[in-house]
Amino acid sequence: MSETETTEPSLLRAENISISKLTPELIQRAEAEVNEKENWKERDIQALREIVQNEVSLHSQSDDAFLLRFLRARMFDYDKALHLIKQYYYLKANNPELFVPPKQLKCVFDTKTMTVLPKKCPSGETIYVVSAGHWNPRRFTFDQLVAASIVSLEKAAMDEVTQINGLICIIDMTDFGWQQLRRFGPSQAKKMVHIIDECLPIRFKAIHVIHESTLADIAFTILKPFLSEELRQKITFHGSELSALHSIVTADILPEEIGGHCGSIDADQWYEQIISSETYLTENRENYGFKKVADFNQISDFHSIENSLFRKSQTLTQNFLSVLRRTVLELLELSAKLTPMASKKVLIGASAAAVVGFLFYKTQCPRQ
Repeated sequence: MSETETTEPSLLRAENISISKLTPELIQRAEAEVNEKENWKERDIQALREIVQNEVSLHSQSDDAFLLRFLRARMFDYDKALHLIKQYYYLKANNPELFVPPKQLKCVFDTKTMTVLPKKCPSGETIYVVSAGHWNPRRFTFDQLVAASIVSLEKAAMDEVTQINGLICIIDMTDFGWQQLRRFGPSQAKKMVHIIDECLPIRFKAIHVIHESTLADIAFTILKPFLSEELRQKITFHGSELSALHSIVTADILPEEIGGHCGSIDADQWYEQIISSETYLTENRENYGFKKVADFNQISDFHSIENSLFRKSQTLTQNFLSVLRRTVLELLELSAKLTPMASKKVLIGASAAAVVGFLFYKTQCPRQ
């Protein structure tokens, strides 16, 4: 029996908050992937618990399962695990709008904007699918989108196989257009990257982007300055040719939208799993955290992270305008090959793109 077959049902149980006995295969994988020593695991959990409890300004959840998630996410480095816990609680305290009850996020899952697939890929990773073009800003805000991402990743991180094998993210940019792009500026990009890279106990093994367009290229140009080199190296762009993706994540576990054979994306099953864990998730969010606002500043390098990201955002001027200029020039070149009526429509589109892009940049780009 494979490690996936042995442990996969854990994603389907109502709660998965206790530590399971790992299969021999997973024990070996845990040592290779996250530096976990089976004979030392209890000692490591207790050591982190004592460190966390000595943080007088922090009232953290301290059960074994919670601490083990953070240890695995940071390769059993106590200091890094503690820092991640602090970052998580800082995020929660400073952004309460991102930690609303899961039932308030049903509008996001109803549009099939994101889901975790029921089956893992052959190498054992969990598959997280984001359909960026399904985000309808008229139905839910960017913060609701991020909140749904956070609760999805928190739920996924409750699964021990995911903690050990990691997560593969597939971002489908089909139908991603101006209505999404105009609401995705540097401040949103910075927030998103900071959360997935610095605040949650989840390991992204790879990020695959498919069906990207010119507007999607602009979105990733905005995102790029905030990505760490490690995270940047994990991103692969596939366009509409999915054979390379299917060599990693086989078509027999993928939905039709990604060239798979498992029917259409079903976000309802994932939302139901999140709701099944709502009590556990809500308890952690409501009952734990920093004891007072002043203690947030005890996260020594959070402000340095903010300053670093702000400096990186200054490079967006050249990158963003370069992509926008190329887009407008392509439209102008196209207009010369069309009939007068069609050419007029393209020129209007080019002008609108330039104006919208300029206003978008002026309103979204951070200022000193």
